[in-house]
Amino acid sequence: MPVLVAGGSLSLVQYAAMLVAALVGVLGFLLVNSGWNKRALAAARRRARERAPDAVEEPGLVRVRGRVTPVAETAAFRSPVAGDPEAVLAAWTVEQKYDRGTTRSWEDAARGVHATPFSLDGADLRVDAGERVVGNETGEVVTPAAAAVTDGVGLSDRQCFFESMAVHVETDYGEAPPERLARWLRETDGVSVEPMASAGVDESKRRYAEATVQSGDELNVLGYATDAGAPGGALALRPSEEHPLYVSTRPLEALGEGTGELALGAALLVGALALAAATLVAL
Repeated sequence: MPVLVAGGSLSLVQYAAMLVAALVGVLGFLLVNSGWNKRALAAARRRARERAPDAVEEPGLVRVRGRVTPVAETAAFRSPVAGDPEAVLAAWTVEQKYDRGTTRSWEDAARGVHATPFSLDGADLRVDAGERVVGNETGEVVTPAAAAVTDGVGLSDRQCFFESMAVHVETDYGEAPPERLARWLRETDGVSVEPMASAGVDESKRRYAEATVQSGDELNVLGYATDAGAPGGALALRPSEEHPLYVSTRPLEALGEGTGELALGAALLVGALALAAATLVAL
């Protein structure tokens, strides 16, 4: 049976070709985003001064590496998803899956970062990733930064990279999360307590993933050192739209340059457009 479209109808073969073009286009888009993000990080890495944490004495873009040391006036906290009682930084994601009969893919629902200030190797330099939530109630779940970061959390002004992001809680249809997690959902703006409704779909699963940073963990951090507003002229690495804050448990060089992904993604986008155009011309 042909599929009706504006100006004509698609045969089953043409319809399949359009679906393939759409899937290839999405893959190309994701690869371009990932490559672009890695190129931006690589460019920042080359511009930044590499310093020991206790050798950062003036504002500017810097790279530092060291072991996490809590700051005396701040305390570790219990992470929202895994319940880690000694976290100084927690990066989390919420995904949901609708039962549509033929499509059962996981979709992004929310992501965020919550951190208390900490230092590296006991230096006066602070790392203050702060808190930010991007969710299905903020209208900005799918963003280039989000699509570019795997095994971590990507926001426009702060990005966290880990060896892995573990799923700690998964809820089935109609199943409520543990009360501690449910309370956090209720208290956090930007994250819906229940899965978002979708047309013609009533049932949804959810899964909650998280990675945390604790005292003693070795981190690689890249960001702009600015006045912390503390006595003695201490500096702090904080996120901003102009200078994102990068926090990684992996060496920053290991995250790549992005050139290959950009080239492959662009080629896939061109191929998808060509396939779609050829299919429509054949109508």
